[in-house]
Amino acid sequence: MFAAKNVRAIKQSAVIASMLGFIFWTSMVFLGIMIHSMEYPRNHPEEAYMWIASMAGPIPLALMSVLIMATSISTVSGIIQAMATAISNDIAKQIDIQISNEKALKVTRIS
Repeated sequence: MFAAKNVRAIKQSAVIASMLGFIFWTSMVFLGIMIHSMEYPRNHPEEAYMWIASMAGPIPLALMSVLIMATSISTVSGIIQAMATAISNDIAKQIDIQISNEKALKVTRIS
């Protein structure tokens, strides 16, 4: 399903993505623990986001909003790319039934 230059590039991206994911997850866990120790967000969880923004100011609010939008757009982009790759591969195999996997992968990469 990956359309990369070679296997090494896939392995490198998997390692980097897992490290970045772990760093992000750890920071969010510590942020959650710190926020949970405060009285107001624990009693009013539906207002915690705006409470943090009022305490921290507009710049952290903007950064959190950008992170939320970036993750949403990234998820949609990844889904669209995976669908396009699968559809291109299926079409290439329907056009030429005898096509090898290597040629189908090249067609998928080009399209």
